[in-house]
Amino acid sequence: MKKIFKTVIAAAAAAAVGISSAADAGDGEFDLTVYHMNDSHSYVEPVNTFIKAGGKKYLAQIGGMNPIYNYLVKHDGENVIRLHAGDFQTGNGTYFNYYHGRDDYEILKELRFDALVMGNHEFDHGNDFIAEILAGLKSGPHGVPVVTANVVVPRENRLTPLLDPYIILERGGEKIAVIGLTSSTKVVTSSKPDKDTQFLDEAETANKIVEELRKKGINKFIGLTHIGLENDVEVVKKYHGIDVLVTGDSHTIMGYQLHKIGIPTIDDYPLTLKNMDGNNVCVVQAGSTAALLGKLNVKFDKDGNVISCSGAPQVIVSQISKPNSDPLNEEETAAVKNELSKFDFVSFYDSARDLSNDKINGYIDEIHSKLEYLGTNDNALCQTRVPGEVCLLTQTEQNHGCEVCTALSAVLAKNFPDTVILQNAGNYRTFMWPGKVYDSDVKNVLAFANNLISVDISGTELIKLLNGGIDSYMKNPSRDGSFPTGYGVRFDLDLTAANHEYISNVEYKGPKGWEPVEPDKKYTVILNEYIATGADGYGYLKQLVDDQKHNFKNLNKLIAEETIAVLKKDPKIEKLPVSEMFVKKLKKK
Repeated sequence: MKKIFKTVIAAAAAAAVGISSAADAGDGEFDLTVYHMNDSHSYVEPVNTFIKAGGKKYLAQIGGMNPIYNYLVKHDGENVIRLHAGDFQTGNGTYFNYYHGRDDYEILKELRFDALVMGNHEFDHGNDFIAEILAGLKSGPHGVPVVTANVVVPRENRLTPLLDPYIILERGGEKIAVIGLTSSTKVVTSSKPDKDTQFLDEAETANKIVEELRKKGINKFIGLTHIGLENDVEVVKKYHGIDVLVTGDSHTIMGYQLHKIGIPTIDDYPLTLKNMDGNNVCVVQAGSTAALLGKLNVKFDKDGNVISCSGAPQVIVSQISKPNSDPLNEEETAAVKNELSKFDFVSFYDSARDLSNDKINGYIDEIHSKLEYLGTNDNALCQTRVPGEVCLLTQTEQNHGCEVCTALSAVLAKNFPDTVILQNAGNYRTFMWPGKVYDSDVKNVLAFANNLISVDISGTELIKLLNGGIDSYMKNPSRDGSFPTGYGVRFDLDLTAANHEYISNVEYKGPKGWEPVEPDKKYTVILNEYIATGADGYGYLKQLVDDQKHNFKNLNKLIAEETIAVLKKDPKIEKLPVSEMFVKKLKKK
């Protein structure tokens, strides 16, 4: 399996394969279609991506909750289930910070999902907050069950009555068990669950449930997981009885067929692996940000074993324009649609003629009535977390760090001159397109409600802090959100270093320009409160904060709001030259 990269958009497609009806199946065989999403992160509207048609490049809007609603209504059937693999809220700063998850759970109910598993970001605001969200999600005639078998909370915890280990769905006279599994490690290191919340081993938990349910005559099992595709691929060999893994967390684009429309992907859709019993397991994931809808077709034999699996993440296109956002004329639009129609994983959504949902429309209209224009951005700004990754937006290797992180940090630095802006890469959630910039664009990148923190530390402490953030990633590549980024410091980076000292030739941008960081000199560093608590591998930072010798200050200013305040005075976001980026020289693994 090739290295799995994080994606900035969710877009994946593979050739759709038709399935037979239950009546057409062979003796005792059973066909099931699974529609699935993951990591929608409060995204409601279609998202932008580049596509190719007829050898030319275009800008397209794909996905979004109304197009997905329309697709699901028109492609419903007897043997269909709908699953969400977690992180359904938190991420789109515009929607989440306004509705605080209320729109997310109402929309999932409108889409008639059959089950959802808890993701790590469901725990970002503690158990009480997510308990309120889940209570709303489960309420009413179309409430969505929340299955999370390996999360254990005390009886008196508000989450206790809201979580089920599994759900039994019946389709075509057959019973299918859906078992929910949340990462047993990432939630603790990256989110804020209550201290008495326990996370059990995923495989051990699932195997116990499979054994229990097999005794009741159930022989078809779906693992609905939020542990990341790389981890799923490793854990699958430890599972007994699991037939399908619908996964989340890594935002992985699957389906090599997407290359035909110009979007790079990782791995087949679906991946077919073997469980501990030596039987087939179909493994799928559908990117992120509600930009696509996964469609998996599974054929079971009479004993509940997988005979075959096939399918296609569906790319639902609602708008096409030139790469610079200029509109196409009618003839050009028709020609592009004709080319894309050759691929049966592509469909089109017309808001004037296709179905839309009144609740979804209401949420969108309310947000649009409050948008505030800030200024302009002349360049596409990539969001890559680790230097050396390829930006899917521009198809260029980003050897000097995250462009959008540095650009927005430089904006923030105008209110904090002669400081180092030091953030974790996970604090920046998406890229920025060229063109007009609204407050919603900034909030979508800086989606988390993080207060800014000021601390005065020595050059030696600054270097140790930078190395610590990098080391957290190096020890566990799935924690790439810990990688340091920002503005006002730069260094040479060696990702092959064996002594945990990855940076050298560290420089600080002071009032007179760039100068070497001096070991004993004090530097004011602007951070966010999330990593100040020691999260994401920043335990050393928490030590510096706790010893009360470093002039620690909570500035009580949200990073997104402070950035917006600067742009209201100076409405320009600039792509910075390499000389201003975090990484001067990169030596990759």
